[in-house]
Amino acid sequence: MTDDGEWLVLNNTEELAWVLQNGDTKGKYKVRITCNMDMGGNTVKPFPVWVSEFDGASHKISNFAIAGDALFTPNTDANYIDEINIHDLNIEDATIENSGHVGVLVNRVGINATFKNITIKNSSATTSDGAAGGVVGYIGGGKGPALEVKFINCDLENVKSNGTLDEGIFVGRMHGYNDDEILSFDADCSADANCAVTDFVSPYTEDNDAQWLDEGDSAFDFTKYNGWLGDEEINRGVIKFEDHRMQIKWDGNKTITPMTDDSGAYLIYSPFDLAGVRKITASPSAIYLKSDIDMNGQGTDGKYNVPSNFTKSAYSSADDNHFDPFSYVTTLDGAKDANNNYSIWNLSISQIEQERAAFILYANGTTVHKNINFRNCCTVCVHKPVATDAKAYGAILVSNVDANYTMENVHAYDCKVFALQKVGTLGARIAGTSTLNNCTVNNCYVENYECKINERFQSGSKSMAGVTVNNVYADFYPYGEVGGMFGFIQGNSTITNCWTKGTIIYAYGQDDKMATIDAGWIVKGIIEGLGYYLVPGRHVSTLIGNIRATGTINITNSGADSSSKCTNRHDKHNSTYNYIGQAYIVKFVDNEGTVTVDGKKLTVANCNKYTSL
Repeated sequence: MTDDGEWLVLNNTEELAWVLQNGDTKGKYKVRITCNMDMGGNTVKPFPVWVSEFDGASHKISNFAIAGDALFTPNTDANYIDEINIHDLNIEDATIENSGHVGVLVNRVGINATFKNITIKNSSATTSDGAAGGVVGYIGGGKGPALEVKFINCDLENVKSNGTLDEGIFVGRMHGYNDDEILSFDADCSADANCAVTDFVSPYTEDNDAQWLDEGDSAFDFTKYNGWLGDEEINRGVIKFEDHRMQIKWDGNKTITPMTDDSGAYLIYSPFDLAGVRKITASPSAIYLKSDIDMNGQGTDGKYNVPSNFTKSAYSSADDNHFDPFSYVTTLDGAKDANNNYSIWNLSISQIEQERAAFILYANGTTVHKNINFRNCCTVCVHKPVATDAKAYGAILVSNVDANYTMENVHAYDCKVFALQKVGTLGARIAGTSTLNNCTVNNCYVENYECKINERFQSGSKSMAGVTVNNVYADFYPYGEVGGMFGFIQGNSTITNCWTKGTIIYAYGQDDKMATIDAGWIVKGIIEGLGYYLVPGRHVSTLIGNIRATGTINITNSGADSSSKCTNRHDKHNSTYNYIGQAYIVKFVDNEGTVTVDGKKLTVANCNKYTSL
């Protein structure tokens, strides 16, 4: 045995056994072995030194049991290995059995560890109270510091893990406090079919593969890596298999206390963070996405529940993971970098017998929602059966806006919206003063249904042409005002670079209605002669269902592509602007504003006898 103060070199089994028996706590060593070491079936102590590097020099340590938690464990000064680099080492016929977290090589890693060119065969790690891993029992040192654990060209053959907390073929459990805790496996790592855990089913399996992990290679096969990590305690860490990140889907119940920045804004690293925010409050002031997250809305059958109201798409599913909508979110930002957004995958919003449904129900005051993608999400809203009111607004992002509102760089992909009235993929009803910029709806589907409950649209007492009438009214059914992106726009809006692409709308709408005028026959004749006797209908189109033109609305470089279709009804304000159902005013109620499209003023339908689509 040689010791130069930096390297401790072990030349035979006796020297290794002596070090394991007597230890050395004087400092941090690098250790190298120079031959194969057969321990003769003996039970030995773990390395009790602070080992910063262990070089097996391609030799083997075999035939031993450990009187402790792993071959390498921290000394009495700490609860976990600080930093360690173990490489070019073969382990055979090792038995680890103890309480606490256990692993064949390391029980707990607290900061950084690299395992390179490691082979472990015919070995086991068993604990009566903790996590067990074929290499490492537990990764994580609390809320910090940052750590990275790397497996490079590591091979396991017939390695068994048996833990009471978690069990993993390579790692039993990871703390995963945030995205500076990283665990990675390179493509040269392997575990044979005889490697197994005793009775724990790891969520890190191919069946739990979240689509967002690698948007460019959704066909990546995780089967090789099934169960390599037992579980993640906080679920914010970065778990990478080759260059693909994996994060557990939401189970519909679990929440964790979300992190916040100095301003109190919530930081979302996992679906459990988002669920945790909703558990704390329905109206957070600010939410910032810090990762893609998968809300697993369809559950295990992979399909959303769609009630029988929606005759084209009805499907019965009992295992959806529904997310309770937020009431208000003043700031929502999912910026990943200057060119990319984070995504919310598989969000299910289901509001049965409710008036509104969306990820966020309302916006008022000054509100900004930007830089976020929604992928394969679904919103369902079914009206509450009442005699005279059947509102059921629906969208993926926001249902009802009365605000100084900004929606910018928001995109929906492969989403579905099922609602009744004022329905759009991104927004249902947008009023107030809004800026809608650089948004797209891609390959989505929108559907409503017929509902035969009368809703009366009426003016109340009005003076018209110097004559007062008690009321002008018309009865409607609720359904209509459906658009591929927005159902209904009113107020002052600037809409720029907003496009519906490859999106199908199956919706019912209604034509203009003949009004009833509550006045004497002379007054009624005067009013009708002036054209005040039609009330605007509820329309359907590929970008915007209806625009109620009471303010200033400017639309620039926006529309719908040729593959976007309305399959049941398609209203077109005119042949040029066929992506707007109708832009109108209610002549006996509204003051007419202006609508311009690419700088050209759009004729607003006057809702009189000359109205046509």
